[in-house]
Amino acid sequence: MAQLKRLLLARDFSSGSDPALRLALTLARTHDGEVHTFFADVLEPDPFDPPEAQATPLDRIRMRLRQRSEETIQTAGYDPDDVRMKHEVIRDAAPGPAILRYAKTHDIDCILMGTHGRRGVRKALLGSVATEVVRLAPCPVLTVRPTHDVTADGITHIVVPVDFSPASATAARYADELAQALDASVTLLHAVETFSMPDVYGVTSDDFVPRDLDATVDEALDDIAEAMTGEVTTTVVRGNPAAMVEDYAEEHAVDLIVMPTRGQSGVQRFLMGSVAERVISRAPCPVLSSKDFAPYLTPADASA
Repeated sequence: MAQLKRLLLARDFSSGSDPALRLALTLARTHDGEVHTFFADVLEPDPFDPPEAQATPLDRIRMRLRQRSEETIQTAGYDPDDVRMKHEVIRDAAPGPAILRYAKTHDIDCILMGTHGRRGVRKALLGSVATEVVRLAPCPVLTVRPTHDVTADGITHIVVPVDFSPASATAARYADELAQALDASVTLLHAVETFSMPDVYGVTSDDFVPRDLDATVDEALDDIAEAMTGEVTTTVVRGNPAAMVEDYAEEHAVDLIVMPTRGQSGVQRFLMGSVAERVISRAPCPVLSSKDFAPYLTPADASA
């Protein structure tokens, strides 16, 4: 089973991290896990932060962290005693490195965090805390936008974008294990990238796509699906990969996208504007991403 025993929830006391907490509770309950709520008290506060956001004694912040979490848990209809929780506050020069260091030191299986914080949209841009953590995390990261409606019913439909790289095949196995624990279905989605050609060229994007490509792709997706044990469907679409993933998730009420941050082109794929980063910043549902899901599968799955 996909390892989700130790979950790290990065909080900043904004409502943007509340949906991430609700999702953390769902995952913790289904995996008998433990949620570590974490706040990084910045040593040199942003001068644009309100006075109440400036540095205060750590014990006071820890108490506020616990109270805010319990309020969110009760509002979501959970019993606070249903999930084991720890509340940690660390003073550091910046929140990103603090989150990453804590995750590595405490063998965290997954980091959960909102993509927008106290400073609104700026927090979701390149260089933000969320982007930094996704790029450098030693474990999978589950990003949740403030608009994501994460309910107590949890996750019933997972989509895995597949580009036929080893990383996406591993992501599919991880999603399969996660889906079984959540009683969810999985869709393997491949987007055949097309190109817009000016009419004056006298050709269309279809001229560059082999006629038998759809059958070849279907067969390749079926090979991945056959290695999975849960309920799996496959689908092929044509267009910009990031846009196609977003559109499919919107049209089919997808609850979670599971995808690697490195695909066929390796590290170059995770630049600003890459498929992974665009999906994370614009998807209509939470996105679980990782450079490598293999270490978080059981030994039998990891060797599959």
